[in-house]
Amino acid sequence: MQDLILSPESEEPAFAGRLAAASHPALHPGRGNKHLSLEERLGLEAALRAGETQAAVAARLGRSPGAISMELKLNGGRTGYRAYAAHRAALSRRGTARRGDSAIADHPRLRDAIHAQLRRGRSPEEIARGLKADYPDDVRMHTSHESIYRYVYGVVRGELKAELASCLREHRPQRKIRRRNDSSQ
Repeated sequence: MQDLILSPESEEPAFAGRLAAASHPALHPGRGNKHLSLEERLGLEAALRAGETQAAVAARLGRSPGAISMELKLNGGRTGYRAYAAHRAALSRRGTARRGDSAIADHPRLRDAIHAQLRRGRSPEEIARGLKADYPDDVRMHTSHESIYRYVYGVVRGELKAELASCLREHRPQRKIRRRNDSSQ
């Protein structure tokens, strides 16, 4: 696959001939990946330039019209869509959470402030609000409560993890994952 090749040299139609065969729905039965590949994004861009409708592009790529609509909404719309820029943006949006990276772990001042607040018994929601109020002009000191939970349960290891998890109001060794109730079962 050429998903990670981001050089704009092959951005034009030379690539489009291989696209139709590479992204044909029959070649991907039961597609489990909800993210568009670079090849699909290139096909989407070419189709938009040719004036195709979103529904026609969705059918050709074997995707739902909603997936195409969301892709365009996130990446410049019908007129401003660029496949390579969209692919880079998509990779950056989904990359850090899977690797266990954390802006909190990478920023010592933010990390220390969060540790201190957790040890004082504040909830991640209170900490996130307080940081935005205490540091209104320093965006590096802003984070969400969800990022704090992910940091405590996903990034931190060993004794520090146990200590920080015990500082939370619900003293759980692991985070309880809540899924939406699926009424179709």
